[in-house]
Amino acid sequence: MNTGRNTPTYGIPLSLLVILSLSLGPAIANGFARFAYALLLPSMRDAFGWSYSTAGSLNTANGIGYILGALAVFFVVGRLGNRRLYIAGIVLTSLSLVATGFCNSLPALMFWRFVAGVVGAAVFICGSALVSAQGALHSRVQPFAIPGYFGGAGIGMLLSGIGIPVVLEWQGQGAWREAWVAMGALALVFSLFSVAAALNSHDPSGASVAGRWNWRDFSLGVLAYFVYGGGYITYMTFIIAWMRSHQAGVLQIAGFWSLLGLAVMASPYVWKTRLARNRGGNTLGLVCAVLAVAAFLPYVDASSPTMTVSALLFGVSMFIGPAAITVMVRNGSPQGAWGAGIAAFTTAFGIGQAAGPVFSGWLGDLTGSLSLPIASSAAILAAASAIAYLQKDVRWAEPARANAASGQPTMATHPSEEAA
Repeated sequence: MNTGRNTPTYGIPLSLLVILSLSLGPAIANGFARFAYALLLPSMRDAFGWSYSTAGSLNTANGIGYILGALAVFFVVGRLGNRRLYIAGIVLTSLSLVATGFCNSLPALMFWRFVAGVVGAAVFICGSALVSAQGALHSRVQPFAIPGYFGGAGIGMLLSGIGIPVVLEWQGQGAWREAWVAMGALALVFSLFSVAAALNSHDPSGASVAGRWNWRDFSLGVLAYFVYGGGYITYMTFIIAWMRSHQAGVLQIAGFWSLLGLAVMASPYVWKTRLARNRGGNTLGLVCAVLAVAAFLPYVDASSPTMTVSALLFGVSMFIGPAAITVMVRNGSPQGAWGAGIAAFTTAFGIGQAAGPVFSGWLGDLTGSLSLPIASSAAILAAASAIAYLQKDVRWAEPARANAASGQPTMATHPSEEAA
C-alpha cells in the first residue's frame, strides 16, 4: 500500500488497469446511485402516490447531499487525502443503495438519497484527482485517463438500463426495492476492485508542489458548471417518465437507457483529442451545446429514431462536462490543489443539480405534462454553453519548470522524481 508521497512505478498496461478500476467509482456513484432513480421513479411514484414535485425532491435531497459532500471534501481533502475519502465514499455509497431498498416512507428515502449524495461526491471528486495524478505519470496514458474515468459511469447506466426495466416487467412495479438492493450488492463487488486500485495509486494531495486554488481565475467556468448541473439533471430525472407518458414500452426504455450507457462508455474516445487541446471553457461550452440539442429533440418528436439520436448525443457528452472542468483545474492549478479545485466546481454543480429537479417538477405539475420540463432542460444547457465560452484559459507552471526556463537552478518537484 502506498502512503504519503510515494508513487508506485507502473508500466502503461498496469496504469490503465488502475484507471479502469477507479472508473468503477462513477459507475457506482453516478450510474447506480444517481441516475438509476430515473428508471425507478415511475414505479416508486405510483407506489407512494407522489406528485412530480415530490418525486423530484428525492433527487433534490441527493443534490443537497452532493453539495455538502463537495464542501466537506474541499475543506478536508488536504488533511485526509483523496485516497481515504475515495475509499470511504465508495463503500458507503454501495451500502446506501442497499438501505434504499428497505425504506417504507418518504423521509427515509430522502435520508438515504441524501447520504448517497454526500459520499458519492467524495467518490467523484477524489477519484478524478487520483486518476489525474495517475495519468500524469505516463504521457501516453494521460489523454485517456480523465475521460476514461468519467466514462466509467456508463457501465452502471448500461447494467441498470438492461436490468431494471426487465425486473420491473417480470416481477411487477413493486420490485423497485429488489432493484435497489441488487444494485447495492453489485456495487459492493465493484468496490473491491476500486479500493484495491485506490490503495495502489498516487495521491496528489501529498504532492511536493502544494498550493491554494484560486477561484477567481475560474469564476465563469464555475458559473457555467452550476447552470449545467441544473440543465442536465432535469433531462436525466424525467426523461424515462416522459417516455412512459408517451406509451414507451419496456424494451424501448431499456434500449434507450442502455444506449445512453454505451454512449457514455464511448465518450472518452470521441472527446479525448478535444480535451487534450482544451483552452479555457471551450470544451465545456461545446459539450453544453451538444447536450442542449440532445435535450430539445424529444420535445420536438417522440419517435424512436429521434429518441435514439437524443440518447446518443446526450450520452456521449454528459460526462465530458466533469472531464472538461477537471482538465481546467489540472492545467491551471498546482497538483496539491487539484482536489480542492474540483471540489469547488462540484459544489457549484451540486447546487444547480439540487435546484433543477424541483423547478422542473413544479413546471410539470403546473402544466400536467413533462414536455415543458424537458424543453427547459435544453434552454438551461444552452445558457450554460454561452457562459462557458467566456471562461478564459488559465495555465499554471511548476516552479521547477519556470526556474528552468529562466536559467535558475531547479529541484525535482514531480512525484515520480521524488519517488526516484
